[in-house]
Amino acid sequence: MAERPSTGEYIDAIKQNAPAVLSGISELAKTQLKPSGKHAAIGGGAFGGAAGFAWMSLKFLAFGLVCFVSWLYSKTGVSVLMALFLGFMTMFVLGLVFAGILALLGRGQFKRVTPPKAALAELKATISDVGTAAGAGAELAKSPPPKHLLTERPAASRPTAHYVVDPIYAAKQRAAARAAAKAADSREV
Repeated sequence: MAERPSTGEYIDAIKQNAPAVLSGISELAKTQLKPSGKHAAIGGGAFGGAAGFAWMSLKFLAFGLVCFVSWLYSKTGVSVLMALFLGFMTMFVLGLVFAGILALLGRGQFKRVTPPKAALAELKATISDVGTAAGAGAELAKSPPPKHLLTERPAASRPTAHYVVDPIYAAKQRAAARAAAKAADSREV
């Protein structure tokens, strides 16, 4: 009779394969996060630039208001002070327009940032597969081994290697056999 691997052997196999699976998922996540990181960096830089220009514009506004107030106090030389005032106001408006353009650019870049969907789906699928395999292995351990493994052969014809039945494959075969039997029963009725 062929021997089944013990639960400890299944756990050892999982321990041996888990680092390779996790490193593959890690590489997939890195690959997906690179474009998102680039968009986040560009968006952050654009928002930083917008904030810098907005601050600079506020300084121009304050300096322009100072010039305007000084123009109100002195009625002589109106053209020179008014020219200074209009120059500062023009710089203020242009600074705000440039800050608005950078803010819109930053918002567009931040909208492109996405989570690593494929890596998360792969991680969920791997966890699900491990749970399914563990459940199928436990179910297989409770059921008797397949009949073709129970037949005794003469000593001369016995193979020297031990064959191990994959518990997931065996569970899928039994489920397919049950489904086929159920379908045959439903056709007879």
